[in-house]
Amino acid sequence: MYRPALAVLAYTGLRASEALGLIWDDIDLKEGVIHVQAQLERPRSGKPALRRKLKTPAANRLIPIPTRLHQILRQHKQDRFAHGYAGGGYYVLGTATGSPIRHDNLRARGLQAALTKAGLTDQGKKPVTLHTLRHGYGSLLIRAGDDIANVSRRLGHANPSITLSTYTHETNEQQTLAETRQLLDAIIG
Repeated sequence: MYRPALAVLAYTGLRASEALGLIWDDIDLKEGVIHVQAQLERPRSGKPALRRKLKTPAANRLIPIPTRLHQILRQHKQDRFAHGYAGGGYYVLGTATGSPIRHDNLRARGLQAALTKAGLTDQGKKPVTLHTLRHGYGSLLIRAGDDIANVSRRLGHANPSITLSTYTHETNEQQTLAETRQLLDAIIG
């Protein structure tokens, strides 16, 4: 149940609330895109989690589905269909009863369990969080040479300056490597 959720987070850079709020109508496997249009509000004092509008207009966006995630989602949809939960209005990342996965369960039973199984829970290192997967996606796009404006759109940032301030270390490293390479080429030939 948690593998598709973690894959969606890692391969799309969605916020956990956005991923948990996805319904099958948001996923276009034929076109290979995810329409990010809502988020899952956390349950409060006896009230169930509800799908809500995103906080800013910039958060409404299209995310391309990479090939590996497409395979995972196609299989996940078949599995959900077998249980009767693959209709347009059902949660993509739902439980065995069709309700949305809770954020705390995704963190504890999904991410933490996966990290433990992979042996990646070293106490001396900075902990991996659900947000770490989002940050990793943004870093990968920048390292691949994507421009800040596009990375900002994919992450749903209200302004590219947010992206730039968050990922300056990535752009500086790429720029520094390129400048050093050019200097070396000029000197060495």
